[in-house]
Amino acid sequence: MVETLSAERCALLDHVQAAWPASAIVAEQWEHGPIRVNVPGFEVIRVMPADTAQSIAYVTSGCFTIEATEHLRHEFFLLAPTEDRRHVEILAMLANFHADRRYRLDLGSVVAIGEPWLPRSTCDHLLICLPYTHGPKFEWLRLPGCCVRFLWALPITTDEASFGKENGLEALEQKFEALQFDYWNPYRTSVV
Repeated sequence: MVETLSAERCALLDHVQAAWPASAIVAEQWEHGPIRVNVPGFEVIRVMPADTAQSIAYVTSGCFTIEATEHLRHEFFLLAPTEDRRHVEILAMLANFHADRRYRLDLGSVVAIGEPWLPRSTCDHLLICLPYTHGPKFEWLRLPGCCVRFLWALPITTDEASFGKENGLEALEQKFEALQFDYWNPYRTSVV
């Protein structure tokens, strides 16, 4: 089992590296709260792009292990304007939430962070959506016996979360697309 898990984690890391070629990749741990118990071996892969004008990516590694009996498994990523341990904390919270069978996350899920994404940020929720910034090639990783789907944990405002709940994911995404909003900007105004 250890060799299989190691091979899966290596494949996951290779998949992330392929999505961000020529980028520095560092695995970060989160030691607070129940994440180490609920998602054994959990870590966050921080991707520092070679082009400093690009967003920094934070990608979970380990969520796929909690869905070990299922064919379709999940990992999540967050794009951020700056390097900050807060992004690791948020993804640890998200993974811990996903580990509870009652709250499994999938496309269209909205999670309240409970406070602003970053200090003074207008965004305080995460919308689980398709990885529009990287497309289907990044979205899917096929492993022996399963598929891992990478979904974007997109920070959104309370008003956007309410709008999405009332009108559906597609209507909210249409608002985002029409306004070409700055998804990486924690201080952006709401699109609704």
